[in-house]
This record gives sequence, C-alpha cells and structure tokens, in this order.
Amino acid sequence: MVVFKKIKKHPVTTFFLLTFLASWLFWIPGAIVFGEKIQKQSAAEITSFIIKFPIFSVLTTIGAAFPSIVAIILIRKFYGKKVLQDVFSRYKKWRVSPLWYLVSITLIPLVSVISLVINSAVMGKNLFLSQMTPIGGMVIERGAVVTLLFLPVIFVSQLVSSPILEELGWRGFALPHMQLKFNATISSVLLGFLWGIWHLPLWISYDLNIVIGLINIVGYAIIMTWIFNSTEGNMLMALFFHASLNVSSNFISINQSDYIRPVLILLLVSVIIIKYGWRELSAKNRFTQGSSFKESEIDAIKNTKSYPRI
Repeated sequence: MVVFKKIKKHPVTTFFLLTFLASWLFWIPGAIVFGEKIQKQSAAEITSFIIKFPIFSVLTTIGAAFPSIVAIILIRKFYGKKVLQDVFSRYKKWRVSPLWYLVSITLIPLVSVISLVINSAVMGKNLFLSQMTPIGGMVIERGAVVTLLFLPVIFVSQLVSSPILEELGWRGFALPHMQLKFNATISSVLLGFLWGIWHLPLWISYDLNIVIGLINIVGYAIIMTWIFNSTEGNMLMALFFHASLNVSSNFISINQSDYIRPVLILLLVSVIIIKYGWRELSAKNRFTQGSSFKESEIDAIKNTKSYPRI
C-alpha cells in the first residue's frame, strides 16, 4: 500500500519506467540477434526480410504494445473504471471538421513527397523510380498506378499496428498528464524526446540516424499535440496521424540519408507555434480533461496552481 501511494504520486514517471522496461525486454534481444542481418538489407528488401524472419516482427509487435498496456493498467488501478472508459470514449469522436481528417492523414505524407522531390533534385536521381526508396522499388516492380492504389491499403493496415498499440499510452495517458504541469510545447518536446529514446533498440537494429530520428519524432509530437488539442483530445485523429506517419517513414522516405525531411518538419512546427502559440498549440485551451483526473480535480489544480507531480 505504501509503494502504491508513492508511485501514484508520480504517474507519468511510473508510466515511462514500466513502458521502457517492458518494451526493451523484447526489443533488445531482437536487436542483438537480428540487427546485423537487417542492416545488410536495402530499403526495398526490409519487408521481405521481416517475412523471412517473423520472430523479429513478433518481438517488435509485443514490445510496441506496452505503452497502451501499461497505460490501461495504471488508469484502471489509479483512477478506476470510469476514467478508463472516458479515455476509450475519445476513440469514438468521429464528428470533427473534415479538415482535421485531411490534416491527420495527408500532412506528413505530403512533407515526405516534398522531401523526396528535393532530394531527387539534389542527387540528380528520381527517387520515385529508385531502389533507394521503398516506394521507388514498389513503382519499379508493380507500376505507378498499382502503387498509388496500394498506399491506402497500407495506411489501413498500419492503423492496427503501432497506432493502436502505442497511442493510448502516449496521447491517451502521458500527454494530458504532462499538459497539466507544463505548457503544450514543453510537454510535446519532453514526450517526443522520450518517445524517440523508447525507439532506440529498433533504430539501432535498422542502423538509422539517431539524431535525425530524434529531431523528426520531437517535431511529430508537437504536430500531434496541435491536432490533439485542436480536436479536444481526439484519439481517432491521433491514430490516423500515427498511421500516416508510418506510411511516410516506411515507404515514402530514404531513411538514413534524408536530411531534408527534418528541416521541413521544423519549418512546419515553427509555423504552427507562431500561428497557434507555444503555450496551447491550439486556438482552444490545451487538452487536460479525459486524463486520469476528474473534472473537479482539474479545476482545483488550476485554481490553486498546485500541479500533480510528474
């Protein structure tokens, strides 16, 4: 009981510690066993490799599920069934402006396309018709029309992977808590940094540039918070954005050598902060309701300026 009271005072710290420990328990062995083999594959060969060695995919998938698993356990244990139901209800908020659907689904793929266009010009090589990129390899093998028709299928398939497995933890649990203590931008930077560090075993497995990865993912976190706060904590938009992010990163990219994408992401983030303000990242107040605190507790916290511990 004493231990429970202590960890309840630090819900976000508890969440991250348990999530890192559980995920890395599966990811680090995968990185040790398969990392060297993965690094020998070209961008277009990765999918074939994963099919050939399904155990790596199994370890990756199990590890990716822990942000949501840990969040569900902590919410249920700390705050009860009703609060957990409130969090799940935010996945059903489909009545939002069509603009947010468009932004969530197409914004990052558009950034990726622009990045490939610029990289193609710089390198003097059409990356949309090159084995250097997954989408280029797909166009070569199946044709441009089939590739374009296949991308929505890839997007739908991505919805039931890491977006479902992760987002209840990152945006359902951690972000609303963090926004009670910090402003929206600081919360996003902290969350994005930790989200990136959490990926380290996977990034090392794929021999990805960690610095570029961190810059990108912190930028993505800020953009997601902008969408999240602007749609009153809509988890459906978080799923769509995360799925489109997967499509962009896994198919419309050149991975290690793409130095243009982080520049574009930072420019986009700058526009959002200038337009909507760094405190709220939204025309409305930043989202805190629906987190692990009841409405009355949130009001009391705001009125007294006494914030929960992280």
